[in-house]
Amino acid sequence: MFSIEADFNDSDLEAMIQEDLQAWFDEITEVLMEAGKDCIDRQIAKQRADVPGDGGGFGNITYDLRSSMGCAMIVNGKITETYFPFTKTSEGKQQGMSLLETVAGEIDEEIALALVAGEFYSVFVESKGYDVLTMGKNKLEIELDKLFA
Repeated sequence: MFSIEADFNDSDLEAMIQEDLQAWFDEITEVLMEAGKDCIDRQIAKQRADVPGDGGGFGNITYDLRSSMGCAMIVNGKITETYFPFTKTSEGKQQGMSLLETVAGEIDEEIALALVAGEFYSVFVESKGYDVLTMGKNKLEIELDKLFA
């Protein structure tokens, strides 16, 4: 009979497991954030000339609404990464960041992707038949369901 002796101890094993878990966690957050960025980019790119009521975009008067559109990775209630690609106005981005801070404080999940249109009138614009975030969010949910299924 022969004996096998481990060349590692329990703390080495625990460290390897934690390292693998962290790599997995980092990969998931990266995939989620990239998906969020793609969604925001698509939504911002929509123009008013697209058909209203059929997912069309909206016009620009102050550019604040488009500037307020962004996403963030939230880990344990803290924003770890943000994305606001259209920064024609600083007021819009500030509104988006403010809303993200509020959303981050309300999330109980360990990890979350948040999409925002921070201007208070974004719901009004959508009620008029223009797509601000709703259709993009719905498409993103379908894409993520397929990805993580």
